[in-house]
Amino acid sequence: MKRIAALLSGLLLVTGLLWPSGSRATDVKAQTNATAVDRMAVLPRSPVGFIKGYTWGFTGRRGSYAAPEAADSMRRMAAAGVQWVVLAFAAIMPSPSKPELPFGDRAAIMVTDAEVRHAVQLAREHGLKVCLKPMVNCQDGTWRAHIGFKTAAGRVDQTAWATWWRNYGEFLLHYATMAQATKCELLCLGCEMSSTEPFEQEWRALIAQVRRVYSGPLIYDTNHGREEHVAWWDAVDIIGISAYYPLGVKDDTSAEQLTVSWTAIRDRLRPLAAKWQRPICFIETGCQSVRLAARTPWGAAHTAPLDLDEQARYYASACQVFWTEPWFCGFGWWDWPPKLYSPEQAATDRGFCVYGKPAEQVLRQWYAKPHF
Repeated sequence: MKRIAALLSGLLLVTGLLWPSGSRATDVKAQTNATAVDRMAVLPRSPVGFIKGYTWGFTGRRGSYAAPEAADSMRRMAAAGVQWVVLAFAAIMPSPSKPELPFGDRAAIMVTDAEVRHAVQLAREHGLKVCLKPMVNCQDGTWRAHIGFKTAAGRVDQTAWATWWRNYGEFLLHYATMAQATKCELLCLGCEMSSTEPFEQEWRALIAQVRRVYSGPLIYDTNHGREEHVAWWDAVDIIGISAYYPLGVKDDTSAEQLTVSWTAIRDRLRPLAAKWQRPICFIETGCQSVRLAARTPWGAAHTAPLDLDEQARYYASACQVFWTEPWFCGFGWWDWPPKLYSPEQAATDRGFCVYGKPAEQVLRQWYAKPHF
């Protein structure tokens, strides 16, 4: 069945649902309800299978991918049972309020095109599939979700936005072309770009351009809590979420409580997958190895004490809750650095990476399992 939705640009897009018509309003309502049930029963499947992944290489500083440590880091990540690498690197905007976006070989701080291709080759040497994830950061540390442009009078600067979209289009098409040339299995269109998500027409137009140069499936990564606000999920193949949902209740981050929290999140996301007929991937998720990190998994307090076991519980509970969901298509855990700390430092490392920690053993155990 097909649905015809009018685009802001005036174009028509077939999205998969044709509303039934009947001679009586009650017949329409009954058929509509039946259709909703059918869509819940036939949940979407992933175009790439189940992603047993880990994010590698962020932020992509010049020279970091070409260093000998990068090859060792990729090897150790693959040895943990990882089958996908989410290759994440960032272009740096000089300011969140200026539309300039230097990238690639033109940007002195960013990894070169040759380095990105080298990282893909490193992944191939270990049999890894690749999701290419070009990202945007701001030089002053402003979160990319807050990119925006105002005039001197405080109004939305439409001219600056138009410039930004041209620059972002050039940026994304550059790496889409690279993803095609290097046969990457998946391309991520953006990460946590909340301020841009209401620009539906711009996103749809850019995605159409990307599909002309890249033939593989597409994913976009919205921040947790934003997934219901994206109106163009039908334009991509996988719904991506930075799944840093706050878990636990007060000071309780026990395995039982984390499982309860993840279960509630699962039950909220299942209808989203059914509504859009798109699988969902946690293209980012994870937490630091410190106490109560699960309460604020996007970043814990600097004063939080070391707690390797909480990180392990976070991994175990997420896998337990989502592993057998047919509409859920995997993880791109955050994050594995291109220069890894030593095995001896693992016992005191407070970061997101699980290398040498109890959470790595949890990851190994789950990634050794088949996905149903």
